[in-house]
Amino acid sequence: MKFLNVHKKIFLVMLVMFVSVVTMGSISLYTSHTINNKTVEVMNKYTQSVELIYNIRHLTEEIILTNFRTNHEEKSDFFQKNAQQLQRLKQELAENLQEYEEVHSDNSTMLYQTFYSRWQAYLTAVEAEKNTTRDSRTGQSAKTETREDHELVKSSLDTLLNFEKDELEKLKNEQEAAYSASTKIIWGALVLFLLLGTTLLLYVKNIVKLNKENEKKIHYLAYHDPLTGLPNRRLFNEKLSASLLEAKKKDKSIGVMFIDIDRFKHVNDTLGHNKGDLLIQLVAQRLTSCLGNNGIVSRRSGDEFTVLLSDADETQLEKTAASILQAFKEPFQVKSSSLHVTSSIGVSIYPQNGKNPDALLRAADLAMYEAKKNGRNSFCFLTKEEQNKRKYASQLEGDLYKAVETGFDQFQLYFQPKVNISNGNISGAEALIRWNHPERGLVSPADFLPLAEESGLIIPIGEWVIREACLQNQLIAQFGYPPIKMGINLSVIQFFQPDLVANVKRIIEETNADPAYLEFEITESIAMTDFERIAQRLEELRYLGVTIAMDDFGTGYSSLNYLKQLPIDTLKIDQSFIKDADLNPHDRTLVKTIIQMAKNLNLHVVAEGVEEAAHVHLLKEEKCDEAQGYYYSRPLKQSDFFQLLSGAAS
Repeated sequence: MKFLNVHKKIFLVMLVMFVSVVTMGSISLYTSHTINNKTVEVMNKYTQSVELIYNIRHLTEEIILTNFRTNHEEKSDFFQKNAQQLQRLKQELAENLQEYEEVHSDNSTMLYQTFYSRWQAYLTAVEAEKNTTRDSRTGQSAKTETREDHELVKSSLDTLLNFEKDELEKLKNEQEAAYSASTKIIWGALVLFLLLGTTLLLYVKNIVKLNKENEKKIHYLAYHDPLTGLPNRRLFNEKLSASLLEAKKKDKSIGVMFIDIDRFKHVNDTLGHNKGDLLIQLVAQRLTSCLGNNGIVSRRSGDEFTVLLSDADETQLEKTAASILQAFKEPFQVKSSSLHVTSSIGVSIYPQNGKNPDALLRAADLAMYEAKKNGRNSFCFLTKEEQNKRKYASQLEGDLYKAVETGFDQFQLYFQPKVNISNGNISGAEALIRWNHPERGLVSPADFLPLAEESGLIIPIGEWVIREACLQNQLIAQFGYPPIKMGINLSVIQFFQPDLVANVKRIIEETNADPAYLEFEITESIAMTDFERIAQRLEELRYLGVTIAMDDFGTGYSSLNYLKQLPIDTLKIDQSFIKDADLNPHDRTLVKTIIQMAKNLNLHVVAEGVEEAAHVHLLKEEKCDEAQGYYYSRPLKQSDFFQLLSGAAS
């Protein structure tokens, strides 16, 4: 933008100069023309004056000659004729004098008056000569005066004539000088006009050229990645759309690959973003070199690349993906660092995985994540079953949002009883959420709870479960059933929310629930993430009066030292240990050891997954406190659970 503004200013300056030169030339031309017209007008007057003076000179000479003849031929036959001629000449002279007075310049007025006065003196002398011709002495004196006046007339007339000639010559010189100066200005303006015009034309041509180059650059940047020079998302999508149209016409297949650099964040974090950018450039070069003219490589974003392979079947796509993985085996030399980098590749095929660009890219992206789940440094095709599963999950997530937004009416709590092994009484229950989808019916928690955790919906859902569990426990007390401890599961995301303790306290106060009959269950994996933070949070919860249970014990890698220090009250043995404990001596030994260890730590012990009488017999022998499983009951909806409580009470 700055570049264009500078050129705009330069162009405007040159345009102003160009207009100024044209204006200057026009003014000079107009001025020259005006001066020339005025000069010509004045010169015409002077020329006319000179011609009139010549006529006056000729007439005066004729009059003088005629006077001479008349005076000497007074008695001859020519007297009358000379007198008439003299009268005519005087009349013509008077007319010339009158015309001269009209056209002569102010500068010649004095000279003309001198001439006129001498002419009048001459005429007077002529008349005097006529009257004194008879007296020889007087006549001779008059003739002498007449000759002197005649000479004076001629002299003054010559002076006037020379003056008019000089003025005329002076005007000619001035006109030539003015014309020369004006011509120079006009030629200078014309030369400047041509120079500036040519410069302006070349400059405009250059600007047009620069604009075209800028348009090309803008177009290039609009369709290419600035870091790698590869086609960007926009260009790739256009190429993919065009390839799909051709594939549909010719009934051919198309392959789309989604490539992600494994652990690229680690490169940025350890070596810096500059080297990370260099690595991206090297990867782009290697991918381009690997594919050659067989496909289009595009940088999608960050460390993600996409590849389009036209007219490629599954076998060809497998070979291409394998060659890309092979190309990544050679280390990338990023300045002084030699980096061993791998990639995960997802592959989708038209028309199996989709019939439009979005569907194919989405399928390839999902396949890429499957490749990462499989250990990275591999490629994966998205199967139809996996694609349907993903589609189902996507639809389910959308429905889950709606279910939460509409007020949790689609959710309900089921309760699985916990039984005191020593006497067989129901001593507690675990609250388990169920989703009664309006179209799909009951949706398995294994299907929607992971989606709730990924989307963050587990936070409002978890808060609803806590509130509903407290309300149900209050109903149990109101119906007169013996009080039982209600177990409530906390997800990882929910547990680490800063306001968890405050929310639990608020819900307990709002529902008037007895915290002594509430037990929050955390998994062993949560307990091992951040010991000090976990211990502090558990202490804060216990301060409210609730108890803490560690669920799924034995499935993780918990430290016995941490177990000893964590503020927990109950240990729940995972069902994987209980399942074959009556048949497998190793499982029996593990169950026995866990129960003894928990007893030594003054922990309450609950066995999960109890499904057979043999399990109950074993747990009773090992003095396990409680059992939970299908042997006693499946998870029950509220009415069935309350009926079970009613039967147990009777």
